[in-house]
Amino acid sequence: NRLNQKFKGVKLNIEKAANGEEAIRKVVDEKRKYACITVDKEMGPGADGYEVVQQMRKSGYDGGILGVTGNKNCEEGFEKSGADRTLIKGSQNMYSQIYEYVIEKINKNDDNTKPDGDNDGKPEAAKTDKPSAVTTAVTSNAGEIKAM
Repeated sequence: NRLNQKFKGVKLNIEKAANGEEAIRKVVDEKRKYACITVDKEMGPGADGYEVVQQMRKSGYDGGILGVTGNKNCEEGFEKSGADRTLIKGSQNMYSQIYEYVIEKINKNDDNTKPDGDNDGKPEAAKTDKPSAVTTAVTSNAGEIKAM
């Protein structure tokens, strides 16, 4: 799977939510924290991606949220909802964008991360097998991001 290849050497803890209500429950009700949450525009029955992001932000969640859609016209909707960025499904670099975003978040949150000079493009935090180095929640209705 492509995302695991990007994060080679980093333990990934990926959680999936079957629909918008489950995603909201995990983040809002259970107060779970993630390095990155990807939210699909089409979340199945119930809340759509915009509503999911809005409810997470309204609850005070300040972690990273990436909106994911197959429709370029939805970018503005995710921005208005409170998502940090919008990614387009099918884009050749979607997984690279997720990787870069998560590594950026790790570097901001890890005061001990220093460039190591080996030019492999991965910070020290991405080379460890720290169990909590990366936790990503993936919310999608029909496995649109199933490669994760």
